[in-house]
Amino acid sequence: MSNPIVSGSIGGVPAITYLRIQPPIALNNTTTSQSISQMISIDGNVVVIPSDGIHYPQSTRHEVAAVLDRNLSDEDVCEHVVGDLAGASSNGDDMNVKGLLNPIRAFVNDAASATLLVVGSKSTRKSRFYKKTLLPFVANEIFSCMNKVNDFSGSELNGEVVDIQLSVSSFEIQDEIVSDLLRPQSRGLSINMGIFDGVRVRGLFIQPVTDESTLRRILNESCDNRVSHAQPLGGNIDTSSAIWQFELTQRVANSQGKLSLCYSRLILIDAPSVDVLAELPSGSNNQTSQLKHLQSLSLHKSLVSLVEVIKRLATHPNEKIDNRSDSKVDNKQNNKVAPKGYSKAHLAPFESSNLTMFLSEVLGGDSLIIGIGLLADGESRVSRRTIDLINALALTTHFPVSNRRDNE
Repeated sequence: MSNPIVSGSIGGVPAITYLRIQPPIALNNTTTSQSISQMISIDGNVVVIPSDGIHYPQSTRHEVAAVLDRNLSDEDVCEHVVGDLAGASSNGDDMNVKGLLNPIRAFVNDAASATLLVVGSKSTRKSRFYKKTLLPFVANEIFSCMNKVNDFSGSELNGEVVDIQLSVSSFEIQDEIVSDLLRPQSRGLSINMGIFDGVRVRGLFIQPVTDESTLRRILNESCDNRVSHAQPLGGNIDTSSAIWQFELTQRVANSQGKLSLCYSRLILIDAPSVDVLAELPSGSNNQTSQLKHLQSLSLHKSLVSLVEVIKRLATHPNEKIDNRSDSKVDNKQNNKVAPKGYSKAHLAPFESSNLTMFLSEVLGGDSLIIGIGLLADGESRVSRRTIDLINALALTTHFPVSNRRDNE
């Protein structure tokens, strides 16, 4: 295969990020009207956020990575992000950026790990997008790749696949309480890091899956279980994180008949809605202390910690590095620029929440990272927060590894 992850480890690979402006919401066969002054506009890879007249008197321009056509359907968005068109820009041209490839094919064909993160406001209805479109699409793509995997030549797959096994698990984090979405009666689970098995949710039910219809049913039930239990004060589906984890184990034989095991995982994350961030003062550096006036500090801990971790991981090309502490220093005292592929994962506060603790192996580590920011017209402050988070994610560096080796 021509993509770079087959050879083993890659250098530094940036996160792949997209922005999508939601089409107008249809209600009772009519379309909600938005004044021109409230409409988000696109100028190439620049998104123009209109003024809200109060906090942002002037419209602002934000340069971003890839902007999806606002007229794309949910199915088309999936095609561009995790389907056959993954890695293409909004005008359909190949972006030719190292690491841009179909994450599901990487998960199956290359035995590499991939992580998809979706962020946005309440009005973008992320949970509905997951249930109705994204999860069924991913289920179809996974089994399509698995059914075709034996059609690849041994040279492309670095061996013949003898056996392939898929399993799925899902859980929710609400107010720092971890609940199993496949067994909703199982609550209060813990996230720990082991010496041999890495970061795991202890007691989480893992379901083996052998066909697409069963997988789609399981995923649909997990979405229904997100709203089946009592919510904390101020909590709802938009303040929770939902995680779906697909694990693939493949036995591969080389030309000499020697067997090896290849393990990979695909993680999908529906992050908490960013609306609460819009209530904070613009440019606030200590977001945790600013949330004391809200319902519960722990209710929003996953979101605040995720933002802080991603911003810590973001590396700017001209950032100056102190050899002793890897911290920013005065340019007059140190002219050493951060090297290409530099990662600050060891500085990020992963242990500050259950969500970031679970993601500590993939953010800044061994995974392809794909981020989607969902925007909606008429939400000036929230849209800026979403773009800030996606732009920071685009500056993070990751080191995905193919677990499919040539054992000859």
